[in-house]
Amino acid sequence: MGLHFLMGVKKMPEIKNYWSTDELLHCPIIGSKMSRNRFLEILRTLHFSDNKFPNINDRFWKLGSYLADILGKFQDAINAGKFLCMNESLVGFKGRLVFRQYIPNKRCRFGVKFFVLVDQKNNFILGMIPYQGKKTKFEGDKKKLGAGGAAVYTLLQNYLYKNHRVVTDSWFISPNLAQCLHENGTLLLGTAQKSRKNMPKMAGKMKKDSIQTYNTEKILVER
Repeated sequence: MGLHFLMGVKKMPEIKNYWSTDELLHCPIIGSKMSRNRFLEILRTLHFSDNKFPNINDRFWKLGSYLADILGKFQDAINAGKFLCMNESLVGFKGRLVFRQYIPNKRCRFGVKFFVLVDQKNNFILGMIPYQGKKTKFEGDKKKLGAGGAAVYTLLQNYLYKNHRVVTDSWFISPNLAQCLHENGTLLLGTAQKSRKNMPKMAGKMKKDSIQTYNTEKILVER
């Protein structure tokens, strides 16, 4: 897995190029750790679970506990800073998959979607949730928070009551989520859609250079 991570940093046209002796492609650290044939053999047979005991409630069951284990290591590696960033990421995949997503504004457009929480100071992943459609597991009240808000609340379970500031975009943000996080010692920053439930009713067109402000005791909205 360490070699895989390194290959993500230094990208080659093909996997076999990492063992090339050509001075333009030569990557000595790869060949010194493992031979090409051994690496490809492990890659072909790598398996994380027992197919005799499938988990029908988890579409990622073939990964076994690998994803949870490595995310646990990520969380133990650093102390998260003041600002955390929440966003969605698309891992490119064009094969047959019932929960494959199409997001036109992403670079690869087709693939598996993940909700990702990142420490803004260190650019370090703190947690992620693979999107599995209706089978995606969320904490909190999904009907109240929506899928985006529930994803934020789920990934923040280990970071509540620590005065973190969570920065995200309008797909995740709602007044209900802001209220929920405030009650759990966490602040929420970002843009919001006017159509969200419990958003204040805003006036019509605004004059140039003017600002409209709406607030409650715990939420501030500026336009």
